[in-house]
Amino acid sequence: MLASYLLNPSETIDDFASVARQHDFSNVQTDEAVYGKGAKYKVPEETTVADHLAHKAVAIFQLEKPLTQDLEENEQMELMTSLELPLSFVLAKMEIFGVRVDTDRLLEMKAELAERIDTLEKSIHSLAGYEFNINSPKQLGVVLFEKLGLPVIKKNKNWLLDSSGCS
Repeated sequence: MLASYLLNPSETIDDFASVARQHDFSNVQTDEAVYGKGAKYKVPEETTVADHLAHKAVAIFQLEKPLTQDLEENEQMELMTSLELPLSFVLAKMEIFGVRVDTDRLLEMKAELAERIDTLEKSIHSLAGYEFNINSPKQLGVVLFEKLGLPVIKKNKNWLLDSSGCS
């Protein structure tokens, strides 16, 4: 999966079966097809699981060489070995064991940000000359375009600025 991602980062593939299919391994099913999803998730019969895992193992074994060659041709092997693989172990440990969170610090940050937002809202209201709902596109549009006179391309459901205005 990592090699496939490095070789094609714009493709958002989140299952091995898709990677396998890209390399002509059509007999590898998605985990979702084998186990189900959500409320329909269940472990199938042992032979089904064994068959699924065997197909995956064969594909992994046979894909190692061509993917390694592709990484080397694209000069990405060092990236794979020095960054991506070590990072994958760190991320796996984080998923397994979790991460510590300083809840007291998070609460402090929440209070600091709330205070900052409040200060900014007061400043915006002061500049506008009155209080309004900053989160309302309609009310904000009235302030920006009617009260402050920012240029508008056209007025419809949403306000559109011209190139001389902010966007």
